[in-house]
Amino acid sequence: MRLGGLEILISAPALAIDAAYLGFWALSPEGCNADDRNSFRLTSKGISGRELECETKQASSDGSGWRMRLWCGSEGSEYFLDVRWQLMPNGRLHETQKGKAFGSMAFTSWLGPTVPVSVPGIASARSDGCG
Repeated sequence: MRLGGLEILISAPALAIDAAYLGFWALSPEGCNADDRNSFRLTSKGISGRELECETKQASSDGSGWRMRLWCGSEGSEYFLDVRWQLMPNGRLHETQKGKAFGSMAFTSWLGPTVPVSVPGIASARSDGCG
C-alpha cells in the first residue's frame, strides 16, 4: 500500500486454529508414514501430505469444530477444498467435505513440544513416532 511517498508493507497474520488440531494425522497411529496417502500434517498455514500441499485461506470455529477453506495443489492440479474438522470424544479427527463424512483420523504426533491441555483424552493416544 502507498501512503504519500511511502510504501507500507502490511503482513497478514497466520490463520490460527485451535492448537489441539495441529499435528500429524493418519487412519491409524501405525499409519505414521510419509508414504501413506491417507496421512497428513495439519499446521496453522495449511496441510501437507504425500503429493498434496494446501494453504489455509479461511479458518473459522463453528463452536464444535473448524471450517477451513484451503487452496490445494496435488499432482499438477490446483483447486479449493472446503473441509470441516471436529475432534471427537475418542480423540479422532472427523473430517467432513460437502456435508458428507470423509473420514476419521487418528492423532499420531503433536507439532509442538507439549500436548495441549485443552484436549481431554488425547494425551493417552499420543505417539512420538511421527515427525
